[in-house]
Amino acid sequence: MGIDKDNVKFVIHLSPSSTIENYYQEIGRAGRNGDEAIALLLWNDQELVHIDEIFKNQIPSKSEYQKIITYLYSMFQIGDNDFPEKTFSLEIQKLNNLTKLSKAKIRNILSFLHNQELIYHKSAASASTIQSIVKPEELEQLSPSDAYFLELLFRNLPGLAIQKVYFSDAAFCSKNNFDVQSFKVKLKQMQKAGYLEYLDGGQHAIKFLKPRNDRHLFGEYWRLFHLIQQNKLRKWEENKFYVRDTDFCKMKLILSYFGEANAENCGKCSVCRKRTASKRNLSSEIILQLEKKPMTLDEMCAALHFYQRETVSETIIFLLDIGKVKMLNYKTYTLNQY
Repeated sequence: MGIDKDNVKFVIHLSPSSTIENYYQEIGRAGRNGDEAIALLLWNDQELVHIDEIFKNQIPSKSEYQKIITYLYSMFQIGDNDFPEKTFSLEIQKLNNLTKLSKAKIRNILSFLHNQELIYHKSAASASTIQSIVKPEELEQLSPSDAYFLELLFRNLPGLAIQKVYFSDAAFCSKNNFDVQSFKVKLKQMQKAGYLEYLDGGQHAIKFLKPRNDRHLFGEYWRLFHLIQQNKLRKWEENKFYVRDTDFCKMKLILSYFGEANAENCGKCSVCRKRTASKRNLSSEIILQLEKKPMTLDEMCAALHFYQRETVSETIIFLLDIGKVKMLNYKTYTLNQY
């Protein structure tokens, strides 16, 4: 939510956030100028079950974690203690086909390895890169079609003869009347022949930042990964309780979550407003009873048996405080006639 305005009046969530931290940060966009603002969260039980399934689909077991990592290294023929220096194109679909596991689980593990600086994983589109292995003076050793193609690359991509070059496949193809997909196929054929190194900016890419070490990957890193996943689930369960709960002040729940032990009820959230409305209804019921005759607390509770005794008592005290009711003696209440 890249919103930097101080006069936002509404923040409406069409579905719950994954954590209370995220939700609190997102609703904090509203009312920054000090004016009243509304945060509205729309949800139903079916959606909460759906989010449960999303988490289940993206968190692998230990055997699945090991399987994905084993295939990831095997795809690029990286053995234990090997440390390749090049950047590889990464086909998530290929890894998905090999492991028979969800792409969500694969991306989850790739994100973890990236955050632990074991790999660099490029998941967003960026410029493609190309580096020629063949020097311009060696073109005559190639077949005419390959030589012509490389010469075209040299003419259009300054510096290619001496270094890696960043470029746009689409812009190159537009300028030279190439079909983009055919152009990429040709580049990959040239790469397979050993004439150049090409990295498709439109695909995922991966660079291994440390030598492969299965003992660490399947030992300490698995334990850390598992801990992170359990923490994700715990935060979601806490947020799910927050969403469903109808007994506690919403703002008090949030502040208590962040460690504020003596937080007061806000008086403005859905729970507090419902409680206030309920108290108003009970106040009216008590006044109707006292219009008939003075009553003790026991008599009032018997007449209003569908309310809890504690709630009736609290409401009578509230009516005493605001002057609507007075005591005839130490246990009998009556209306205060002005």
